[in-house]
Amino acid sequence: MGELEQAKEELEMLQTLYPNQHHILKQELSSFIFQLQYSHFQSHPLSQNNTSLAYLVDTQESTSLEQTKRIQLALPDGEKKVVMEKGKTSELQSPNTRKRKDRVDLVLEKAQICLKKIRLFKTSLLSSTC
Repeated sequence: MGELEQAKEELEMLQTLYPNQHHILKQELSSFIFQLQYSHFQSHPLSQNNTSLAYLVDTQESTSLEQTKRIQLALPDGEKKVVMEKGKTSELQSPNTRKRKDRVDLVLEKAQICLKKIRLFKTSLLSSTC
């Protein structure tokens, strides 16, 4: 099972079992899910298999060699996030690709840390009920 699917299941479980508790953990997990979706979108922008993104709105405001892209992503639970990104028009040919991969690695690292926190939380809940 992929990290994204596992994170979504964990969030769903937390929301079901603890609707009025652990808001910070739920927000952190939602943020993590969004970051995974965004990093997946950046690494596969034209993928037809990406069902986690509800819609994309792409606009450009150009000044000389720079452009501004606004991508609005809708999360499965109806929340909307807006991400701003500035870059050169020839982004695919620039060294930003390496930076993007580094960002993806950073997001994956954060994801693993978040999942570890959730596992620790779950084990602490299970051990306290026994």
